[in-house]
Amino acid sequence: MMGEIEESLRKGTTTVGLVCDGGVVFAADTRATSGSFIASKRAQKIFEIEPHVGLSTAGAVGDIQALVLLLQAEARLFRMRTKGPISVKALATLTANIVHAQRYFPYLVQLLMGGMDKSGPSLYAVDLWGGLSEEKVASSGSGSPVALGVLEQGYDPGLSLERGLELALASVRVAVERDAATGNVIEAAIVDEAGFRMVDRDRVEGILKKVPVSAY
Repeated sequence: MMGEIEESLRKGTTTVGLVCDGGVVFAADTRATSGSFIASKRAQKIFEIEPHVGLSTAGAVGDIQALVLLLQAEARLFRMRTKGPISVKALATLTANIVHAQRYFPYLVQLLMGGMDKSGPSLYAVDLWGGLSEEKVASSGSGSPVALGVLEQGYDPGLSLERGLELALASVRVAVERDAATGNVIEAAIVDEAGFRMVDRDRVEGILKKVPVSAY
């Protein structure tokens, strides 16, 4: 049963995250699948949790939406009580604890959380059972093995945000080429000292045209 649940999380989507010099980059496709059926071509998979923290998601849409709302509320409560923002590590740890507490009736999600705080840029992966790990590059979903191959080939800790954005988009596009459950639009977000922001669609398309798949 547990193996079937874990396998179900690998049957759709590709999301990636990477730590760059000065921030964190996320990228993801927008296809949501139900078996062999494309249930949605515009599924949101990258979310702003706090102005300095982003989250990419893979898994069951209902669980993702409920968890995102809960994390946003918890982050706001922390800010109200302490008069300051929660750190990325603390929010990632809280996320892992929430997911772990539900392990017998689990949130069917795989999460990448990253952002900028006083400690600099950081990225964390949270698995189905609430396991937490800090990463420099990470990917989730069915296309993650392909995407990780591209990321690890091109990644360097000193990557600029622009170069990191190119690499993230290229890794998801290669996953689109190889994974039937990944597809439709590719979206991206950046979290740096200016905060969380989605990357303009025209900019994403311009980068995808500029960087050929053959480069990876």
